[in-house]
Amino acid sequence: MMKILNLKIITAIVLILSLSSFACEDEPKGDKGDAIVKKKEKKVLFIGIDGLVWKTLIPENAPTLSSLMKESWVSTNAVAELPTWSANGWSALFTGVSVEKHKAKTNSFANADFVNYPSFFRYIKQKNPNARTVSAVSWLPIHDKIIADSDVTSKISSTGANYAEADAKDEIAIVDELTNRNPDVVFCYFADVDGVGHSSNFKPTNPTYLKAVKKADQRVANVLAALKARPNYKNEDWLIVVSTDHGGDGSHGGSSYPEQNAFIILNNKAIKPKLISGETIVGAPYLYNVPPTILSFLGVPIPENYDGKSLVKF
Repeated sequence: MMKILNLKIITAIVLILSLSSFACEDEPKGDKGDAIVKKKEKKVLFIGIDGLVWKTLIPENAPTLSSLMKESWVSTNAVAELPTWSANGWSALFTGVSVEKHKAKTNSFANADFVNYPSFFRYIKQKNPNARTVSAVSWLPIHDKIIADSDVTSKISSTGANYAEADAKDEIAIVDELTNRNPDVVFCYFADVDGVGHSSNFKPTNPTYLKAVKKADQRVANVLAALKARPNYKNEDWLIVVSTDHGGDGSHGGSSYPEQNAFIILNNKAIKPKLISGETIVGAPYLYNVPPTILSFLGVPIPENYDGKSLVKF
C-alpha cells in the first residue's frame, strides 16, 4: 500500500513539474535565473538613395542619416565598379556579383544577365515562398530590368512630374506598408538626389544638391519613424541597410575616385558600430557585398556564384 502511495506521489510531482515547464516556456530561464529573450523575427529594410555623396551627411544637413551612422557599421570608402552608371551600381546591390557577370554596364541594360544572376529577392522567396517582399522605386528600370515580378510580393513603381514628386509617392507607399502590413523585406528607393546632381553637380558644397539631400534625409526619418511605430516592433529584429549606387563630382559615369566612392550603412543590435574609411579602392568593400550581407542576416544560403561576401558576422 505504501509503495502504491509513493508511486502516486511521485507521479503527481512529475506531472506538476512538467506543467511548470510548459508554463515557463514563454519565458525560459538562463543559468542565473534571468529570463531569456524570445527569438525575434528577422526582417530587412533596405533604403537606396541614388547618387548620394556621403560627405553631405552631416548633422546640420542630414540629421537622421548622420545619427544613424554613429550607431552603425559604416563604410565611407565603399566602391562602385566602373562604369559608374546607375544600372551597374543597382545591379551590384541586388545581384551580389560584379559587372563582368551581370553585364549591366550602361543604363540601356544591353546584354544584362539577370537570369543567371537574379536579385537577392529570388533567394529569399526560394527559402520562404510566403515571405512578404516589397519594393518601391522611382527609377523604373530597377523594376523593369533587375527585379523580376515573381520575386516580390508587391512592386510599387512611382512616377510624377519630376523625381521629387515620385519620391514622395515612394515614401507614402513604404510608410503605409510598414504601418498597415507585415513585410519581411522592404526596398525603398529615392531618385531626386541624383536628379538634382545631374542638373547642377554632386559637390558637397553645392547648396541645391545639399537641399535635395536634406529632403531625402527627411524622407528617411519618416520611414524609420513608421518602422519603429509598428505595433510588434519590439518583437522584430530589423536590419537597416542604407546605400547608394555611385558617388559623383561634376557628374558621374566616369572613372574618378569621387564618382566611384559610395557608402554602406548597416544597422542592427547585433552589429557593433564601426567606421571604415579611407580614400583608396584597394581593400575597400564593393557594393556587391550588400546582397550576401542581407541573405546572411536572414539565414538564407549565399549562392556559390556570388562575388560578394557578408560584410559582418551575425
